[in-house]
Amino acid sequence: MKPLDPFNLDLDRTTLIEASAGTGKTYTITTLYCRLIAQGIAVESILVVTFTEAASAELKLRIRQRISATLDKLLQLEAEAEDDLVRFFRHSADKALVCRRLSLALTCFDQASILTIHAFCLSMLKENAFECQYPFDVQLMPDRSVFLT
Repeated sequence: MKPLDPFNLDLDRTTLIEASAGTGKTYTITTLYCRLIAQGIAVESILVVTFTEAASAELKLRIRQRISATLDKLLQLEAEAEDDLVRFFRHSADKALVCRRLSLALTCFDQASILTIHAFCLSMLKENAFECQYPFDVQLMPDRSVFLT
């Protein structure tokens, strides 16, 4: 099996990353996210879905940190302590444009859709309540049936 290379992955396709703990999923996701931003995709147009609230919070933090660190390193003139992503942007893109896009992404990061599966489904139900003939104030409730038996 060939390892996933986030620098050679086609960004025009949907990508599912599924792997065991400690295999670099977060690194890959943060790299892909930064590549999408550098291509001009707006933060609010990128969807990242995970299983748990803890994983979602961790991904939000790590993606924001990666964008910020990449921007800081690209703005530095010296090339010391560069990571793979910074080298990728220095050699393959208009650096000034990438920096503007990363900066804008940091400014708009509150609009990022980095959600759990349940939060994503709830947002879709609320956003499309009229079409789904669902109440506008729908709430997800935990299943408590095991406590009632």
